Amino acid sequence: MSSRAKSKYHEDQEVQLREHTVPSWTIEEYLQAAEHAELYRLVEPYLDIDPSAAYLDGKDTDKLTEKEEKIRCKYYVAGGSCRYMFEMKGDEVKKELHAALAKASDISGIFMGNVGTSSPEIVNRLIAVFLLKSLSEDFEMTRTMPVSRYAARQLAMRAEVSVLKQLIHKQGLRHSTNERASFRGAAHQRAE
Repeated sequence: MSSRAKSKYHEDQEVQLREHTVPSWTIEEYLQAAEHAELYRLVEPYLDIDPSAAYLDGKDTDKLTEKEEKIRCKYYVAGGSCRYMFEMKGDEVKKELHAALAKASDISGIFMGNVGTSSPEIVNRLIAVFLLKSLSEDFEMTRTMPVSRYAARQLAMRAEVSVLKQLIHKQGLRHSTNERASFRGAAHQRAE
């Protein structure tokens, strides 16, 4: 994901220039890509997250194939970044995320998707952009959020309790039960 700074509308129209968003990968796309044996052989060394250390979204691990378990465990840390998923070991991803987290100044803005995408500390490190169908499904919308659940959890651990409460209040029903529970758990831990 990158931004081309300010655009010149009339010049863009004249040359029929359109902005293109390169979306982050979803878990479904990773699982589909892993069905290609050659690709999976190349990326398997990077799928090194210990299943006991990752959250599998409440999935019954007995029903997962070894390949799916490896992908889901790495997805917890790497999230929508295919670079993190396929080019870096799990510990390297965590170091990269922690370095970006140390420079993040607007934690609430990252959760809400309201941060400037031109920030070198944030672009391609903490933020993922997903394409979502509109309710009428006439067009796609983008949704910006933390790159992974691991990154979101680390952000939540650094946030002030008031910020977490505000996020729960504003975003509560737009996130899954697991995400809401993670926010509330982090808020509770911070309050103690």
